[in-house]
Amino acid sequence: MMRADSALTIACCALLPSAAIVAQDSTPSPTTVATTHRTHWCFRGRPKPACDVFWLTEFGVAARVGYNQPYESGPLFTWELGGMVNHGTRGAFGMAAFAQVGDGVGAVGIRPRLRYWITPTTSLDLAPGVVLHGSGRSPGFSGHIGLNFGDYAAVTAHVVALRPEPYDIDQRTRTFVFAGGRLGSVPGTIVGITAPIVLLIALVIACSSGGCFD
Repeated sequence: MMRADSALTIACCALLPSAAIVAQDSTPSPTTVATTHRTHWCFRGRPKPACDVFWLTEFGVAARVGYNQPYESGPLFTWELGGMVNHGTRGAFGMAAFAQVGDGVGAVGIRPRLRYWITPTTSLDLAPGVVLHGSGRSPGFSGHIGLNFGDYAAVTAHVVALRPEPYDIDQRTRTFVFAGGRLGSVPGTIVGITAPIVLLIALVIACSSGGCFD
């Protein structure tokens, strides 16, 4: 007759492989953990689950359509660099630094950014901005709203309000309204970098022919 302790030993040996397999299946692998907590970074903005975080690299041009000081004229050029974080599948929040150039509206500052995803490729952007330094006393206001298509291009409207300098004859707050468009993602980056270079070359050519001193 088999002794009791020998039977117990055989039973334990039979159960050990099964227990090891169960333990192995119940423990998540490092690959599974890494995949679960991975953050999806994007250069071109899209809602979740495609993107968790995305960059803002934008360049825009807008024409002046309203103002309270008619002697000011000319278009508005804007550059914006920042990032946004998607919260859910409909909303994104972020921050961006901006620079703008135009007659009487040159400024640099920061803008909180809010985005509502209408569809995965269409969004509505709201960006109220604070002017930290510009053509007037700081702080000032420079904000925009835009209808964005694929994060490649957008139709925009801008409002700029700058306080006058103490030496200005007209002491009213300078308020301007612009309408135009902007490029984002790769097109915005390319045009945003090349546009200043082209303008600089044009300025150098004009000055070399005496145009800067007429």
